[in-house]
Amino acid sequence: MKALLFAAALTASTASMAEELRIFNWLEYIPDEVIQQFEEEYDAKVIYDTYDAAEKMETQMLTGASGYDLVFPGSSNLGRLIDSGALEKVDTSKLTNIGNIEPEFMQILRDIGDKDNQYAVPYLWGTNIIGYNQAQVKAATGKDALTSWDDIFSVESMKALEQCGVAMMDSPTEIMPLILFHLGLDPYSTKAADYKKAEEFMAELRPYIRYFNSSQFVEDLANGEICAVIGWSGSLFIAQSIAKGTNNGNDIRMVMPEEGTMVWFDNMAIPKGAPHKELAEKFINFILRPEVIAIASNSIGYANPNSKATPLVNKEIKSNPAMYIPEEDMKKLFAQESLSLRTEKIRTRAWTNIKTNR
Repeated sequence: MKALLFAAALTASTASMAEELRIFNWLEYIPDEVIQQFEEEYDAKVIYDTYDAAEKMETQMLTGASGYDLVFPGSSNLGRLIDSGALEKVDTSKLTNIGNIEPEFMQILRDIGDKDNQYAVPYLWGTNIIGYNQAQVKAATGKDALTSWDDIFSVESMKALEQCGVAMMDSPTEIMPLILFHLGLDPYSTKAADYKKAEEFMAELRPYIRYFNSSQFVEDLANGEICAVIGWSGSLFIAQSIAKGTNNGNDIRMVMPEEGTMVWFDNMAIPKGAPHKELAEKFINFILRPEVIAIASNSIGYANPNSKATPLVNKEIKSNPAMYIPEEDMKKLFAQESLSLRTEKIRTRAWTNIKTNR
């Protein structure tokens, strides 16, 4: 009995001594299987806190002393976090798997603010595209498919789609560049007048938009509660998978509009003053293993930048032209960028006005 009690106490003591890794990331953006495997291999305990908007993560980082060891900034705010001194440099000499990342993705990081590839490592990437219920759209509009931004950003289309429900993500970072792009303006304009034009344009469409939400649309699209949405490619893939998995009869489709769209990149980075920087670097290197990042892509539905992982990604994902973009369509994409805080305030104010229809 004493031996059993001693063994139990020793086990509990060992568990309590496991080093903690505090991660701040999007909800369900790292599969449980991946976290569990890391914990077992490195005798660590992962604490996973979440946010539902990139703006919330950025605000948390800019306040300083966040207590987190690893965050996942996107291309919309990575540059500002670096410029503000909110991130630690990553010791890339410890990242033995960094060579698995395709060179063009490291170049993109340099282009969006990490000039010497010192602060961030690519995680997953995706696009903001249109998802729709084929039968409902056909009944509402007479069209077999939605193929263009005109199918969403026009009063005529929105009036027709109103009966089955149109939604958009609730984020100026994700939607405003698409509006400006559709209007023939710079998606990352610094001119207040351009954002005013976007407001005026959207004022005509606002009455026909059922809601703005960055998570609700997944199940609503899958279940036929809405028929069209502008959403993240991976989230639309999940909606498609839910519909197929439940065999509910909803044919959910996803399309990159023929004009092109925005491509974004989420990255792994270490906050300034992270308590467990070395463990965070071990986690980054762990994620860079082809077999690990492939689990993430297959589970979450987003493309990854790891060239050695592509053979391990499910065929339905890597063969989907809305997710792994064909080379001939890559030229139609524009990269998500950081704005200055001044311009970000202008954009956010315009977005609020659009939602409230002021």
